[in-house]
Amino acid sequence: MPGPGSRERALHDLRTTVPDANVHLRTADLSLMREVRILADGLRRDLPRLHVLVNNAGVILGRRRVTAEGLETTFATNHLAPFLLTNLLLDTLRASAPSRVITVSSAAHRTGRMHWGDLQLVRGYLGLRAYSQSKLANILFTRALARRLEGTGVTANCLHPGFVATNLGQGTYILFRIGMRLGGPLVRSAVQGAETSIHLACSAEMAGITGQYFADRSIVTPTRAAQDRDSEERLWAESARITGVSGALGSS
Repeated sequence: MPGPGSRERALHDLRTTVPDANVHLRTADLSLMREVRILADGLRRDLPRLHVLVNNAGVILGRRRVTAEGLETTFATNHLAPFLLTNLLLDTLRASAPSRVITVSSAAHRTGRMHWGDLQLVRGYLGLRAYSQSKLANILFTRALARRLEGTGVTANCLHPGFVATNLGQGTYILFRIGMRLGGPLVRSAVQGAETSIHLACSAEMAGITGQYFADRSIVTPTRAAQDRDSEERLWAESARITGVSGALGSS
């Protein structure tokens, strides 16, 4: 997670680049569902309109870690937090329609599978296994959400940002450090990595498009596992149970 200094620098950079922008900084540990709820409460209180929600928090860990709430950290941060935050903000998003929900997934979903008997990976934990499962979950969540929001004016899409030179995995996962060194021209800057997210958030071309997975601003077909409707519904139900979402959109 970025430290206080980097967050303040990002805020300063935004205000310098776009002097007239009305920018506010809010922080939360998105591995903790109680902090997700506090964040959502504040946003609902202070934002009468919400037209775009970008779920972009992500971690990959070299060893299994459990949060203070007893959840495996990668699954909690990468999937459960977006699931919970989006559900808690849905009333505001619907009232603000047209609006968009964008969730950052990854091509890593292609090696992922849902470990239904052990979503928290108590047995056989590997960092890439946990990460790829969470990125697969991002797509399953997006597709299930899109169906539930049909006709509301709220769209839901997800994306692969590319191999981006951020701090993801730098302190804990050696394969990411090696990949950054060997990737060369394949490694994108943070600005380049944000291009597809911005396109999905702002482009007029995206009006009405929903339930899709993108890379390089184009629709890409995800794996068969990411298109399995039974998995989408099972994950939705399990995520609602774990997070305790009251009134979460039901089956669709």
